[in-house]
Amino acid sequence: MNNLFIQQRFQMHSGGFSDFKIECDALSEADLDTLAFLISRKFTFGGVYGIPRGGVALQKALEKYITPENKTFLLVDDVFTTGGSMFEAKDKILDDITQQGFDKLQGVVLFARGETPDWIQTVLHLDPLFWQND
Repeated sequence: MNNLFIQQRFQMHSGGFSDFKIECDALSEADLDTLAFLISRKFTFGGVYGIPRGGVALQKALEKYITPENKTFLLVDDVFTTGGSMFEAKDKILDDITQQGFDKLQGVVLFARGETPDWIQTVLHLDPLFWQND
């Protein structure tokens, strides 16, 4: 893992600012495979969708753990701050996955730098002290 955490001032997708960045592009394929394995131990699922751009690599790593008869669908992303991307994607795919026979949507993110709703679980949750600067 090279430069996963970068110390620099930047504007997050949420619009807020932070003095450090979580750069998930630095995660190797092996890192993503390990994270996917950890997620698969907690959740069984019949489908998965990765939010472009950050969740796509995680989706690919999770696809080998799909259990087709399972009725839970995973919505995944790399970093959660305010949840805007997750809520937008949820609204976009919910009707489609329901029509496909899924009865539960479960969100999973690798890192959270904000409080997540009940339907989203986090692999690594940062303490509120590190969420955002302003």
